Formats: sequence, structure tokens, C-alpha cells
Amino acid sequence: MLDINWYYTVLLDGGQRRILPNSSVIISVITIVSNSGMELYTVPLPYSVPVHAFEEELEQVTSGQARVNVKEFGEQTYTVQVKLPSGVDRDLLREAIRKRIV
Repeated sequence: MLDINWYYTVLLDGGQRRILPNSSVIISVITIVSNSGMELYTVPLPYSVPVHAFEEELEQVTSGQARVNVKEFGEQTYTVQVKLPSGVDRDLLREAIRKRIV
């Protein structure tokens, strides 16, 4: 952002200056969802490990802070994406994987 005054807002977009009338900015709602503070991990799991069991294990060791989503299916494994808050110890994720895979 370069400037905000009573009539317009000036943004720098790459090498271009964009001038937005404040009236259009005021009537437009822009929501930005940020995952700041979250870390994403991709974990391949064998089909012998049910996703709900892995998710329950993670919920227990992270006090319910982990989120698990199935992303893709392969020949030998399926892949899940695990979302953890940055403050959660990654060893908890490793321990949950070890308990379910071994």
C-alpha cells in the first residue's frame, strides 16, 4: 500500500500502481482467511491403518488440535494431510504415526 487519503487508496501491485476509489472499497467486503500459525504435513499411510484410528490417535496426543484430511489414494498407501498449530510438538505426530504403523 502506498497511500490512503479521503478519496482513494493507492496500492502497488508488482510494478503497477492501482488507484481504488474509497467508495468502492467501502462497499466491497473482502475476507482473507489465513492459516498463519498452522503447519501442514503430508503423511502416507498403509491401507491397514484406518484414517479414523489415525485421526483419533492424533486428537488424543494433541488435545484435539490436529485436523486430518485424506488427499489421495495410491496402490500401496493413501495420503493424508495433517494440519497442526505451530506450537504443537512434531514428535507427537511422529509418535501417532509410529503407534499406528508398527
